[in-house]
Amino acid sequence: MLKSGSSTGPELFQPERVNSIGFDLNHTPDLAQIKAARAPFETHTWSATCLTAGQAGGGNTMNVINPFDPDQIVGTANLANDAILEAALSGAQIWNASPSERRATLHKAADLFEAGYGELFALLAREAGKTLLDCVGELREAVDFLRYYAEHTNDDAPIGTFTCISPWNFPLAIFTGQISAALAAGNAVLAKPAEQTPLIAHLAVTLLHEAGVPRTALQLILGAGQVGAALTSDPRVGGVAFTGSTATAQIIRSSMAKHLHARRAFACGNRRLERYDRGQHGTPRTGCHGHR
Repeated sequence: MLKSGSSTGPELFQPERVNSIGFDLNHTPDLAQIKAARAPFETHTWSATCLTAGQAGGGNTMNVINPFDPDQIVGTANLANDAILEAALSGAQIWNASPSERRATLHKAADLFEAGYGELFALLAREAGKTLLDCVGELREAVDFLRYYAEHTNDDAPIGTFTCISPWNFPLAIFTGQISAALAAGNAVLAKPAEQTPLIAHLAVTLLHEAGVPRTALQLILGAGQVGAALTSDPRVGGVAFTGSTATAQIIRSSMAKHLHARRAFACGNRRLERYDRGQHGTPRTGCHGHR
């Protein structure tokens, strides 16, 4: 049986928001329910493409392999080329909706994530090698991010276009957390997931679009490091959210200092969370913002 909340209860975050739905993995009926929900996707193959606001021809297509079984192709991903990158950058528009509308949309997305747990669990296992316990935690964290940031929308002016670059090891949770934070503030988002996990990202963005996030406000860009480099060095980008290695964060910071008029970027490398702001004369300032 599907159960609400963890051992601390569904009221954990009340009155602000509803807690994410949990599963008792020691409870046979829960396990049977999960198995039945995953069953239609055990041999399914997915196809992911870049989801941009403008029309653009496709790039190269790659196979996505199951890390547990290298002989199993989980799906295919069509990667960004120069035309797709330009369509995304030129088509990005801030989410021009009221805070209450953004709030309702992010809450609806959280509900859609939970309703689609069977497909998400199957894809998390087959594309990212997640155990069932990992799948539950990953989904709950993603849903909590959506609901948390939904409750923190406001009338402040957005930065503009935000590039969000997320890692392979938390392909749903961190990916969703970066996006939901930027969207809650009304920014346009260019979401670039790790090249190892494009299918999960495609499904997540599809659900966010279904919930009502405009395609001009949330675009999915698939590819490897050169795609991320293009999305962090274009002057039309106003900020960057990055989770990954400190070395890559330093490369991004250097690129931003040369090319962007960015107001700020947040980069998480290892155990550090640093904030980069441009000074009054365009000089990047670096400071420790917090710790993970």
